[in-house]
Amino acid sequence: MRRGNPVFSLLFLLVGLAFPLQFIHITDTHIGAGRSGENFSTFCQLIKNLPEKPDFIIHTGDVTEFGTEEEFQTYGQIISSLDIPIYHILGNHDVRWNGAGWVIAEKLFPNYKRNYFFTKEGITFIALDSSFPYSQYGIIEPSQLAWLKTTLSQLSHSQPIIFFTHHPILPSSNFLYGREALLELLKPYNVVLFLTGHGHSNRVWQVDGITFLMTQGIMDTNASFRLIRVGDGEMEISTWGLAGQERENERLRIPLRRAGEPAPSRSLPDEAPPPLLKINGAIQADLLAWDNLVFLSSWSGEVIAVDAKARKKVWERRFDSPILTSPAVEGGKLFISFLNGFLKALEIGSGKVIWETKLPQPITGRIVVHKGRLFVPANRSLFALNQKDGKILWQKELGGSLESRPFLSGDLLYIGVWDKCLYAINSENGELVWRIETARSRYFSPATSLPILWKDRLIITQPYDNTTKRGGVLALDKGGNILWQIEGNFGYSTPVVQGENLYIASMEGKLLCVSPKGEIIWSLNLGSPCFNARPLIKGDKLYLVSFNNVLFVVDVKAGKLINKVKLSRGGCCVSTPVIVGENIFIGDMMGRLYAITLSTF
Repeated sequence: MRRGNPVFSLLFLLVGLAFPLQFIHITDTHIGAGRSGENFSTFCQLIKNLPEKPDFIIHTGDVTEFGTEEEFQTYGQIISSLDIPIYHILGNHDVRWNGAGWVIAEKLFPNYKRNYFFTKEGITFIALDSSFPYSQYGIIEPSQLAWLKTTLSQLSHSQPIIFFTHHPILPSSNFLYGREALLELLKPYNVVLFLTGHGHSNRVWQVDGITFLMTQGIMDTNASFRLIRVGDGEMEISTWGLAGQERENERLRIPLRRAGEPAPSRSLPDEAPPPLLKINGAIQADLLAWDNLVFLSSWSGEVIAVDAKARKKVWERRFDSPILTSPAVEGGKLFISFLNGFLKALEIGSGKVIWETKLPQPITGRIVVHKGRLFVPANRSLFALNQKDGKILWQKELGGSLESRPFLSGDLLYIGVWDKCLYAINSENGELVWRIETARSRYFSPATSLPILWKDRLIITQPYDNTTKRGGVLALDKGGNILWQIEGNFGYSTPVVQGENLYIASMEGKLLCVSPKGEIIWSLNLGSPCFNARPLIKGDKLYLVSFNNVLFVVDVKAGKLINKVKLSRGGCCVSTPVIVGENIFIGDMMGRLYAITLSTF
């Protein structure tokens, strides 16, 4: 950098002025994509050359493109020369393709936790990590709201507060679930600014008297960052490009008091039906039924058994790690996997821990039990464990992160990976049998759905690629050759088979009935996106919960909608329900468990 440049000199002068507090907001570095590393290195060099450094930097997420450890490490190498504290939260890109993102960030960044706060010069900064593993959406879920309520109770109502999250709260679009509960909690407090990313643009707006500031991504062609200086009862915000030039007409002044009166409390209608149970954390893992018990688990490390007939809790255990993936049951044991790498076998009747094993990787995929073995996808490795004692039998490292559940047929194990490929592995020893590329790039990998075998065809789904016209629902022979496909946005869907037909729902809200030849028998437009949660069929009815918490009841033969029920406001569902007897049990990301009698429909 040329120190004689008058533009740089102006930036030096601005940072060097006598303000009690000066900090920088950046976002969306997306290390691993395009020119992102070069852009970020340019930014860091600019900051290093300032004669007077800002007090700290706030990064509002999408640190990486795919959330791999290599990308996080590259980012860490770039910032290692900066002698400035950096406060991080994560974005959707950091966890969408790798559920281990939270663990990797905690390991590499000393200032990162999902929720934390600090105070500088009389201003409290609160970080809320809105990232939602395996999803592009954001969420502030029950355990975060509980933490925030406790944190805010320690502050006076006049204390200036600056929040930072990745996903914005916009007046017209909903990127962030739990926003209504969050805004309600903030009403009594002096929240003066919300820093966000995600939108890759420079924007300013207000919601409930709170000023929201979105900053353009560092990875963008027209990259920028914000310099925020605090003094004399206000904040002065300027916008700068990577060449050190200030953007004209973009300087803002925001008082250190809430800009206006919060909106009046919203009178929300009662939930219909009311939840049977409300727990502390988000329910992302599928529910599981065994005999008369229903098992649920949460981001707060809760494992709960509910008596389906009596509709009451039988036992509850609380552990110290989030649970993202679905449990399994076999031989009187309930197997639970944790993001911190622990796998625990619990007694079904009491929840008592029988054995536990610590894997060297975070557990990110769904476990399956087969012939006395547990097969566990963990970050980029697949493990086989002895079901009796949890002893590791073999480990196989694959070419990308794992999210799915393996499917086993005979001695072959099939699993899709976030590296464009579908794998067939010998389940006895972990040796590779074959690997085929079913996608053009990692974004379209067959890694999200749970493979099934149908009429000697292996059925997988993957995001649809308009360039190659490949994706959606794919039928393969056992050698991995594609026999037919159904185009559509089925990448985050898993089919179910009943009788002679297959049923699957898409993110566009289309529910299909498909013949063994790949012919569409009927199609129903639900008008509500379906994400991960699989359909259930009992008798002549199909039950499906959409992403935005609507339960649909469909006539299986005719493909006609019978009924639909809105379960809640402000929540979403990615967990597959279970049917026990005459009740369907549904869990959502706001920690609610519903029990609905099927005769209602």
